[in-house]
Amino acid sequence: MMEKLGRKRLLMPFAALLAAGLAMTLVVYPMMNAKPKDLPLGVLSLDEGVETPQGTMNAGNLIAERIVDGDAAMGAPEGTSLDGDAASWTRYGSQAELDAALADHELYAAVIIPQGYTAAQAQAQLAAAQASSSQVAQLDAAQVGVAQTTQAPQLAADQAEPIRVVVDEGKNPMTAASVESAIQAMAEQAGLDARIERLNAPSLGGGSLAMFVQFTVLPTFILSVACSVSLFVATRAKRGTARSRRLQTAGVQLALAALLSCCVGFAVAGLVGGIAGLDIPVARTGLFLWLASFCLMAFFVGCLDVAVPLGALAILACFACGLATGNLPYEFLPTFWQDWLYPWVPQRWMADGVRSLYYLNGGAWNASCPTLVVYGIVGFAALAAASLAPRRNEGKRGEARASAEPALGGTLS
Repeated sequence: MMEKLGRKRLLMPFAALLAAGLAMTLVVYPMMNAKPKDLPLGVLSLDEGVETPQGTMNAGNLIAERIVDGDAAMGAPEGTSLDGDAASWTRYGSQAELDAALADHELYAAVIIPQGYTAAQAQAQLAAAQASSSQVAQLDAAQVGVAQTTQAPQLAADQAEPIRVVVDEGKNPMTAASVESAIQAMAEQAGLDARIERLNAPSLGGGSLAMFVQFTVLPTFILSVACSVSLFVATRAKRGTARSRRLQTAGVQLALAALLSCCVGFAVAGLVGGIAGLDIPVARTGLFLWLASFCLMAFFVGCLDVAVPLGALAILACFACGLATGNLPYEFLPTFWQDWLYPWVPQRWMADGVRSLYYLNGGAWNASCPTLVVYGIVGFAALAAASLAPRRNEGKRGEARASAEPALGGTLS
């Protein structure tokens, strides 16, 4: 094959350099330009307000409106992950609506203003004013004055109910941590007391899974690629091989892919759960990674069987386009990745499945599996096409055999 290229062979190193540069650009660019945009957040005011001579006063509704409108008084401090257009706030009308959104993992976090927030604030201010007035009236008694000075802030703090901040770690742990810090900074800037509540926070027996999702996905993908290429090289059918023989080869490839993917899946799960010392569901993780690895192997081997350049392109495209999506959430990716790459790259679906296992107590079959199965189906179709499609050499050999038979018959006669 190299001889047929002639002097064009000299261009192959430059083509390889260009392909490697393009791949590295696709890998590095989204990581270097990761910036949050329209992070989905929720706010709910349960505050009933209080009646005053001037009318109804509702501090909770005022805070919720300022959060949603991005008012400067309640805006996120500059430099945090929620400043500018980074956050997209949605105001909910009831606790049931907000609970449904959190249950469906639509939000990274939600701010909840309690039912008696305005009343508690009014009582705290009244208690502080009374304590201050009593202190002024008793200035002659120094010890009593000191006692009341220290008692007033304590009384106000006890009666002022804090707002709740519910953070869903299962949606994306790194983003959830960033959002939590930003909301805390926003509350401090506005002079509000916030109480953090974390949803889907796993018990790991020590340690953090913020990066272990990527540490699970990346080796699974790389090992699947390595096994696919090795399997193709070891079992590829030679030119001119009969169709029945090619079908047998495809069956052997699938059987070996099932065995190799089982080894990959449970080996990675064992390494993460054993060597890393994390308390993860090793059996369920191994089964999920087995399925993901098998579907990818079938896809890559099938593409390589159809044509080596096609298989190489499929491997390169999946690696370069999908590496960043294993850890970066949708809202942090550039627009091109969001619109064209995020819906189909396998690492995204593998990462979603692993997060479901680690954080949501999901099963080996979860919402990510159907998309991964599509890769397997495409691989099966490619294997069938490569096995059943007529080969050019095979047709010529059949014609030569047919033309040789009359000549042989004439000689015998």
